[in-house]
Amino acid sequence: MNSLYTGSDAGPPGSPQARPHRLRLLLPLFLTVVALLGGTAQVSLAGAGSRPNIILVVADTLRADHLGTYGYFRPTTPHLDHLATESVLFENAFTVMPHTLPAHLALFTSRYPREMGVLMNGQTYAGQFPTLAQHLQEAGYNTAAFVSSLAVKGKFGLDRGFDIYVDSTHHKPPGTVALTSFRDWLGSRQEQPFFAWIHLMEPHVPYAPPRDLANRFRSDAGLRAWVQRKGIAPAPTWGATIDKIVVTQRKTPARSTPFLNNLNLYDAETLSVDQVIGELMAALKARDLDQDSLIMILSDHGEGLGQHGYYFHGLYLYEEQLQIPLLIRLPGGRHAGRRIAEPVSLLDILPTVSSLLDLKPGDGLRGRNLLPLMAGKQAGEFNRRPLFAESREYPPRRALSPEHWTSVRRFSVRDGSWKLIRATSGEAELYDLAADQNELADLHEENPAVARRLGRVLDKWLAKIPKGEAAGTDNLTDEDRRRLKSLGYVGGQP
Repeated sequence: MNSLYTGSDAGPPGSPQARPHRLRLLLPLFLTVVALLGGTAQVSLAGAGSRPNIILVVADTLRADHLGTYGYFRPTTPHLDHLATESVLFENAFTVMPHTLPAHLALFTSRYPREMGVLMNGQTYAGQFPTLAQHLQEAGYNTAAFVSSLAVKGKFGLDRGFDIYVDSTHHKPPGTVALTSFRDWLGSRQEQPFFAWIHLMEPHVPYAPPRDLANRFRSDAGLRAWVQRKGIAPAPTWGATIDKIVVTQRKTPARSTPFLNNLNLYDAETLSVDQVIGELMAALKARDLDQDSLIMILSDHGEGLGQHGYYFHGLYLYEEQLQIPLLIRLPGGRHAGRRIAEPVSLLDILPTVSSLLDLKPGDGLRGRNLLPLMAGKQAGEFNRRPLFAESREYPPRRALSPEHWTSVRRFSVRDGSWKLIRATSGEAELYDLAADQNELADLHEENPAVARRLGRVLDKWLAKIPKGEAAGTDNLTDEDRRRLKSLGYVGGQP
């Protein structure tokens, strides 16, 4: 791919161009002095002489429990496992909606999707709330996005605040192309702090790992044991819903392809995205940008992979779809290797970056600043905070199967170890996550008092959070629909 820009950001010793580089080299020393003086993670970096570069990597549909550093039994993520030793790792991080566009908008605005009126892919954000990119752009950052999914194309409103927005969705493999675009831009950018968002499509369906990785994993005893622990039925399909979607709509799974092989391909794609992240880190290191940057790696949502009779994401609110990996490498490697057990949200990213840089994003953010938690403070406050989520919306009169009408939406609240899931059709489920992490035993009838209490918490949240309006409810072209269908969305619907 041709370079997006030309020129160099380096300057001779003593030149104005060289001074910011030297100041960034002093950033780790500054952080160490702050720590020795008893400062907390609340300290802003705005006065450090040079603000850190910010790199945000989002791997679409990446389950936390398929990373080695989160305990997976396969070697799927050697680069991420190493990066975790240099970062703060959040063991219990969650999305607010298991659907790509709404989840990204929540990430960038620290607002719930319902506040923006964007509840499915293909809708357009009206811009009610400023995005992280807009805040950083106003603070003097050079902002750039490199995306590889149709769902996050700039025309849906995510391009707000970005100086450039590079779309790699027409290319294969999309994640590698996005990385190449980022490296081209990185080598020719202007000398100013930058914010770069790299969106990696892998491991979203359809699975197409590189040839050298496609057969890396086998349907062995370890995989079968994992399937059994997760309570997944041994058959390759799970009822009419999965049979209809997986077999007739998806390119990857088919009747001749065993279900276990789909898991192998998912893990191969996970290994592929890990390699891309390894190359990204190498590119930063080659330009001496790895140590003084803020690096955040996460996913927008998980994937069903057969749990609870569902392979994909968006329709249900079980842990496998809501939990996401989250690694934050602070400038200078502060708090490296720390693992945080307290539950956190994708909504917390904007408040955290704002606090680090002393930005003023305004009132009404739904997330919280994670810096105190990373410094070992406020754990009780995070443990007491309920976490909410909602399922995606579907276009009217669209159904996945007779028993799972798409007009049904679900809402969930996680409070301590308890989690309530309630559907608009009236059904409710209650789980004790401390004893039942895989949500196999519904305790709704056995614990009606807990269910009622959480129901009141959920009702209060729904009443508090107003529902906004999207700028457009169906901004998909015929070509968009064709490509969505190739990605496995039912009937070309988002």
